[in-house]
Amino acid sequence: MHNRQEAITFKKLKPAVEELAKRTFHKSHLAQIKSVYPTAYEFAQRKFKTFAQEEWDLVLTPTIKTQNMTTQDLLARRRQFHGALLDKVKNHHTEFLSSLTPPLVIAKHNLTRWHPEFALEKVPDVELASLPETPTTEIHTSGKQILESARRLFNSNVRNSPVTNLGALFEKQEQTTTVKGIPEALLRKVREKQASKALMAMTKSAEKEKEMQVCGRLPEIARFVRNLFVTERKAVLPLDVVLEKLGNSYRTNLNKSDMEHHLKVISTKVPGWLVFHKVRNCVFIKLDKNADLSGVLNKLEKLVTEMKETQ
Repeated sequence: MHNRQEAITFKKLKPAVEELAKRTFHKSHLAQIKSVYPTAYEFAQRKFKTFAQEEWDLVLTPTIKTQNMTTQDLLARRRQFHGALLDKVKNHHTEFLSSLTPPLVIAKHNLTRWHPEFALEKVPDVELASLPETPTTEIHTSGKQILESARRLFNSNVRNSPVTNLGALFEKQEQTTTVKGIPEALLRKVREKQASKALMAMTKSAEKEKEMQVCGRLPEIARFVRNLFVTERKAVLPLDVVLEKLGNSYRTNLNKSDMEHHLKVISTKVPGWLVFHKVRNCVFIKLDKNADLSGVLNKLEKLVTEMKETQ
């Protein structure tokens, strides 16, 4: 509508948004959008003439530097809105962390996931920003009507600002400093260790998470590789054959590139058991079938355990 030089009224916007979002659209949603991204739109009440009648309607005007809105403008505005909304949730998360025992402190830019006990679905609704109200014109014919109008105006101006009660949101369970039979110092160490684990989990990078997932699959893939070579009754197989056979039998849908990466990690972590050989333009895999499979699996499982302890 903006690029067609049409006035974006709430009356036009409501059915269009409801058709797209499949849910009811209210002015309160616009108030929340303004609260999250105050400079996204300019809001004003404008009078329109329809069927010889004049009606007021809320008009939105996008705040952009150019006359027409491009796809790049839409993407940039969407990213800015998403970032601002995420920042509000992170603020609630920070307050939740400070209410724990012991309290946790983590910079918002280092946060990669929420605390396991953070109730995301209980985060308060976004506060409502003020929108221009429809002007009203009253004709007073008596002193009583003037007094009633003044009383309504006074009552409407006396408003209490909403206060978010985070204490009610994140109810802190009363924790005793001592438990029967357990020293207080030991309890403190346990809580500090739990807090440290939670802190590391919330700041774990995507690369570390992916590395952890890869290592977690290695024992099972190693078992499949061993069974494949035993079934084929060969000590050397082409890499393409191994990747195709593993892709058909492994429970997780991994592409050939990912499966090859897993095999190379196994070759690195258990030297000599799985060896890559390149002959001309073909890559082969040689398996040491005399090696004890349980020993190989123990090494890979130990690797997973060590990674979990250091995460």
